[in-house]
Amino acid sequence: VHARNKAVDPSINWTEVARAMAGFTGADCMGLMQRAQRMAGRQGRDAITEDDMYAAMENKAMETFSEYNDALKMGVDT
Repeated sequence: VHARNKAVDPSINWTEVARAMAGFTGADCMGLMQRAQRMAGRQGRDAITEDDMYAAMENKAMETFSEYNDALKMGVDT
C-alpha cells in the first residue's frame, strides 16, 4: 500500500521485506518508505531498492535506540 505512487525496483522481494517489518504500524511503513525514497534520491537513483528499504529500517532502529538512550541518561522513564 505505502509503495504505491513511488518508483520501486521491480526486483524487491516484498515477502522478505514484510518479514523484516513485522510489528510495524501503517505509519511506520509510510515513514520507512519515505526514508528509503530519500536514501535513493541521495544516491542519485529514481527507484527505491531493497537495500534502501533495509538501510531505512536500520536508520530508524538507530534513531529509536539513540532517543531511548538519551531518555535514560536524563532519567526519564520509558
